Amino acid sequence: MLRQLSLVAVMCLVLIAWSFAADPAVSSSVEQAREFAPAIQPATNASSTDAGAPDASAVDADDDSFGSQQILKSAERIPPFDAFASVSALFTNNVALTHRDTHGDSFLVATFGLSTSRKITDTLQLDFTSSAGLFRYSRFSEFDMESLNVGVGLAYRMPKLWDASLFAQYGFSDLLNGRTNNQFFKNHVFTLGVQKAIGISRALNLTTGVSTDFNLTDPEALQEDDIGCYTGLQADLTRHLQADLDYRYAYQIYTQGTRRDDSQLLSLFLQYTMSNWLSIIGSTYLTVDISNEEVFSYEALVEGFGLSANIAF
Repeated sequence: MLRQLSLVAVMCLVLIAWSFAADPAVSSSVEQAREFAPAIQPATNASSTDAGAPDASAVDADDDSFGSQQILKSAERIPPFDAFASVSALFTNNVALTHRDTHGDSFLVATFGLSTSRKITDTLQLDFTSSAGLFRYSRFSEFDMESLNVGVGLAYRMPKLWDASLFAQYGFSDLLNGRTNNQFFKNHVFTLGVQKAIGISRALNLTTGVSTDFNLTDPEALQEDDIGCYTGLQADLTRHLQADLDYRYAYQIYTQGTRRDDSQLLSLFLQYTMSNWLSIIGSTYLTVDISNEEVFSYEALVEGFGLSANIAF
């Protein structure tokens, strides 16, 4: 099943003091891209909004409520590739991620890509995702953007440690100006983490974990590393309606200067599955960032809806 891509936007209105000669819109664009851009995830993804039952390997063996699903899963062939596409209409109350004098804007986001998962052994899985995104704003079209993303990851399930999953990932992101197609930011990110998925009942799944990111960016002034924790609750409300509530906290250390941030992201998804390849998704994101440099502290709310399609083959 396609891993849903968290969709939000990017762009700025105010000057933020950075020690490099670049458009001041770059800094807030990058911060939003880091929060919401598609990324490769481990096999049992904490922030996944996949519909349907959790993967059998991520469910407690003592939970009999998943017995019939495990039998069906072992019997059916799971297609190795997913082609996905989505389009969303969104609104943010703080397009520039500013501490004061906030401005709102509506925008469209379109994404498409391909992902694949391969089991190397019963406990080791390889994941690969490539995607592209298009961001178009209503009031501030000068901040339109394209993004290119590639990610690869390994997830190792540890049966002797409560079936927790240890994962290592590499991701590359390239951001292009929507008017000139000039590159204004690129990032290599290396992620290590561990997480645990718990099947609470047939319709309720909980995932929690910790992870750390190491970034190599161009320009270097936006380079930061972070360590964080997250938890997600996924519920099948009806046969066609799924809800996902996710929370993530990260402590961010900027390698240039003394900036340190406490970042929190709370997201809620409602997904209505119309067919096995088409869904309607409503989403709400609340981001709160508290920085030791007050100018970088902000709150932002993003909400909207969209269509998501995927074809497994």
